[in-house]
Amino acid sequence: MIDEMNMRRFARKTQIDYIRHVERFAYYLGLNRTEIAGGLNS
Repeated sequence: MIDEMNMRRFARKTQIDYIRHVERFAYYLGLNRTEIAGGLNS
């Protein structure tokens, strides 16, 4: 995911914010990090 954001030239702060929001959303849904990563790679 980070590699793709780097390739698309996302600013570092944008990357950090995006990851934080994905983690918060996953927490809200009751998912863990493994489930998040699995869903993002699909």
